[in-house]
Amino acid sequence: MVFSSLEFIYLFLPVTLAGFLILRHFESERGIIAWLIGASLFFYGWWNPWYLVLLVGSVFVNYGLHRLLIRDKNRWILGLGIAGNLLVLGYYKYADFFVSNVNALTGLDFALAGVALPLAISFFTFQQISFLYDTYRGELVECDFPRYALFIVFFPQLIAGPIVLQKDTIPQFTMPVFQNRLGVNLSVGLTLFVIGLFKKIVLADGVVPYVSTVFGLAETTEGVPVEAAWIGALAYTFQIYFDFSGYCDMALGIARMFGIRLPINFNSPYKSGSIIEFWRRWHITLSRFLRDYLYIPLGGSRRGAGRRHLNLMATMVLGGLWHGASWTFVVWGGLHGLYLTVNHAWSRYWGASSRPDWLPAWLSRGLAQTLTLLAVVVAWVFFRAESFGGASNILAGMSGTSQPLEPKLWESLSQGTMMIWLHLAALAAVVLMLPNSIEIARRYGPVLADGAESVKNSSLGQHVAWRPSPAWAATMGLGFFVALIQLYRRHYGVHLLQFLGFKAKECSMGRKEWTVVSAEEVYRNDRGLIVSREEIQLTDGRTIPDFFQVQMPSHTTIYATTEDSLVACIHQYKHGPRKVALTLPGGLIDPGEDPLEAAKRELLEETGLSSNTWTALGSFTISGNQGVGTSHLFRADRAEIVRAPDSGDLEDMELQFMSLESVLTELQAGSFPIISHATAIALANLKR
Repeated sequence: MVFSSLEFIYLFLPVTLAGFLILRHFESERGIIAWLIGASLFFYGWWNPWYLVLLVGSVFVNYGLHRLLIRDKNRWILGLGIAGNLLVLGYYKYADFFVSNVNALTGLDFALAGVALPLAISFFTFQQISFLYDTYRGELVECDFPRYALFIVFFPQLIAGPIVLQKDTIPQFTMPVFQNRLGVNLSVGLTLFVIGLFKKIVLADGVVPYVSTVFGLAETTEGVPVEAAWIGALAYTFQIYFDFSGYCDMALGIARMFGIRLPINFNSPYKSGSIIEFWRRWHITLSRFLRDYLYIPLGGSRRGAGRRHLNLMATMVLGGLWHGASWTFVVWGGLHGLYLTVNHAWSRYWGASSRPDWLPAWLSRGLAQTLTLLAVVVAWVFFRAESFGGASNILAGMSGTSQPLEPKLWESLSQGTMMIWLHLAALAAVVLMLPNSIEIARRYGPVLADGAESVKNSSLGQHVAWRPSPAWAATMGLGFFVALIQLYRRHYGVHLLQFLGFKAKECSMGRKEWTVVSAEEVYRNDRGLIVSREEIQLTDGRTIPDFFQVQMPSHTTIYATTEDSLVACIHQYKHGPRKVALTLPGGLIDPGEDPLEAAKRELLEETGLSSNTWTALGSFTISGNQGVGTSHLFRADRAEIVRAPDSGDLEDMELQFMSLESVLTELQAGSFPIISHATAIALANLKR
């Protein structure tokens, strides 16, 4: 479950809020804390109930270590706690990454663990490490177990932050806070939530097709045209901005509905005039954690400039690896470490005096912002790319040094690029010119006081400050309505006539069936292929003595999409069309096997993906007269990688994740030559 899902908006949040309000009315502090813990565990378990064991176990173990540290400030207890948390994180997040790199370096073939990454494990691990460290240093706000548990599992910040410290939220879990200004809390919270939802669904997801198309092109071709590269890089720059910003706003808003203020985590980072300033504005709580619990313990800047730069680089590389188990994330972190090192060196040796007297301050600031943003865009390419090859293709295209091998492919995708550039320009105006949500709601304290001090209203922000009014209510209502429309289109694709209850009539032609006079089996093999010669009598009395029938085992074809709406495709040789082709996952159904179970099995074997959301697209005979088996088509949504692919097939298979636009383009180009696969693509998008 995510904040931008219909089940969260329509069911989870209203029920949780209603329970809170009832307990608030009866002034039950313990009841509120227990209710929020229970709701948070349900929220987490919606994804995978089995990982509740990991989360709850982690909470109990770390609280036990906390109690030991209170009695004895023993460094070994602290080390045991930190090491244990990191080992659990390392196993689930980095085990396969480590094994695959060992295999690549040594030529060995160690089996991958193939475990699914538990949701939010990076966030609750960091929070518990900070809690143990603060206990050891004696900087802890005393708390009982229920408040500690709520501090870790509080659902507004559980999934993707902010990374809160014990001093941020534990003191707030008291009845006076819960009782405070209900009307203001609800109105401010709903406003922030709607702003965040609009950013995520409309602004961030609105550029996903551009991003997926270009980065998919970069992974499958040797060159990317200049225009395509810049569109892809800039589109992703805005996608991740509004995605993260939107999530932060929704987290702040949801927490505020319950009277809780979270720390600021996002403050218009693309307005930064340096990389140092960028990291004071982007993922602020992660920067705080890395500074206080990694950079400073490593020595910070206390041992000279050389050691400072080394510590910066180590901190950012580990910060990059924290984002994902891939070398592309390591490079992203390393780039930002290099940026910060250069930035600090520049500030130390030149500083403010580097601006010539003839250069106006506003122009100097503009140039600094442009250079900073360009550096950030370059780094984002590695963050988004699936491989170094894909990142290199994008960067080569941006620099104009790429030699596209398939320019016609981009031409087919780039019809109307003027509208794309206008779209990106509009997003740039929102990012660089408009006040952010914290600025808009600043007079009502949307974040903790410490963070609010760092937010300075823009000149425009003075005029668009939020306040309870019909105009603002109408604006937020419109934004919420637009976001919901996009949600329905994305998840269900409900057409207006279908929504109103209109259904197509079933047709019955009233035609008579042919009569099988006789049948003779002429061929059979051990793979289920049977060829029969039949004598057929037509409805008008005529007979056909040698009407051949082909029986084959039924098979499945699966149109599977990830959480990012990418389609799982397989690039492999197919002997039927006699060429290397794009296909969808699928395979034969074993005797007596349910088609859906076969589809789940084949998807897991060929791609390593698993899904809890399946839709039957229909069952179809391959040939209208010869039969040739039955194809059962399915759509699997929000599929996640749970293990390495292991199909056992003879042919080489290359798994690719493609955008819908790329799939449709390749379909029209004939790259999907198998009829059942083309049908599954069409039906999956007809029934979205």
